[in-house]
Amino acid sequence: EYWSNYYTAQIASMIKILHKTKRGLAKVNCPVYIMLSEKDGSVSLKAGSMIENGVSGPVNTHILKNSPHVFFEGPENDFVLDKVVMWMKEKKVD
Repeated sequence: EYWSNYYTAQIASMIKILHKTKRGLAKVNCPVYIMLSEKDGSVSLKAGSMIENGVSGPVNTHILKNSPHVFFEGPENDFVLDKVVMWMKEKKVD
């Protein structure tokens, strides 16, 4: 079928980027805050696990229940902002 090879180059490029990213995660040794949502149609919860298991630094993870991919446009936007600000203050990030 005509479409079967249409996106081959793009898929190959994405796979290459994914592998490069996974290898680079071990170099991350600063505190990391992962925020994902069960209703995110773009990023799966598995991505959070990949990051959490790949980085060398301490990780805090929070899973939202009702937010879309862009958290600040969802019903939990105030909660997201509060959590991020609180985390940054704990880490003394100005």
